[in-house]
Amino acid sequence: MVLVLSPAAAANATFTADAYGVYVLRWTISNGVCAASTDDVTVTYYESPTTATVGANQNVCASLVSAGLGANTPTVGTGAWSVVSGGTGTFSDNTDPDATFTADAYGTYVLRWSISQRYVPFLQLMSPLTSTRLLPLLLWVLTRTIVLHSPLLV
Repeated sequence: MVLVLSPAAAANATFTADAYGVYVLRWTISNGVCAASTDDVTVTYYESPTTATVGANQNVCASLVSAGLGANTPTVGTGAWSVVSGGTGTFSDNTDPDATFTADAYGTYVLRWSISQRYVPFLQLMSPLTSTRLLPLLLWVLTRTIVLHSPLLV
């Protein structure tokens, strides 16, 4: 593991790590004869989520149920299906990459597969107030169009 603090003696030093994880850095001020003053800061590096991919668009005839949606399984993060447009319906399991979608009516639906890596919020003490800071949500999104055709009546 390679950790770089540059320049180490500067109050505005830049810290670089080559691995994801939690690092505690200590800033120390000393003048030789008096006790040193220290303060710690925790730096956490999170891995980016897996890039989302989905299968081909579908044309479904005489059914309100799609075939498996064919998205990829995330190795980092969590995936979820949602409806972007076209109406309402339900997923067999909205976290299953190969879920099926059951529409409430025939039509064209645009479905979204999102893979996100949510960070845990943390508190930062700012004298004399405490503020809450939320770290950003990393997100990869791809959409898939499903067209559900009604059966022909003769």
